[in-house]
Amino acid sequence: MKIEWEISKKQGNLRPRLHYRVTLDPFETKLGMAMVRVESGIPKPPDAWESVVYPDTRERSVDWIPTVFYELKTPSHKTGVHEDGMTLPFRENGEYPEVEAAFLDLRAAFEKELSKTCDCRGFQSKGALELTPEARRRIAPGIAAAQMLRAIGA
Repeated sequence: MKIEWEISKKQGNLRPRLHYRVTLDPFETKLGMAMVRVESGIPKPPDAWESVVYPDTRERSVDWIPTVFYELKTPSHKTGVHEDGMTLPFRENGEYPEVEAAFLDLRAAFEKELSKTCDCRGFQSKGALELTPEARRRIAPGIAAAQMLRAIGA
């Protein structure tokens, strides 16, 4: 699995955006793993759908405490790729250490699930049965009679 992310912010009162992409390796997609989801420590700003936040409002106010956090997830084994984007709270310093921490948590949760999935070993089972000697003895006279009749053309 590979996790890539980028945080970009335009100049001004615009909120930054986090874009991330998780790509499964081919052997991981073949395992049929369930998607892994983790609640991250990445705060979702109030009115996250708005790209602009003015000074002293919402997360830029001194008393703002985040209460909602984003969920991160790995892709379905059917697609092998998951991309998502989210609005981050505005920060003057532009530092978001919780982003890397959240992706480390996602990776750890994925590796735990991968380990459990790999423990489910593949196997192949075959079997074969034949008629019992008792059944053969019971049907032998009928089979012999049919073969004799065929041999003489009757």
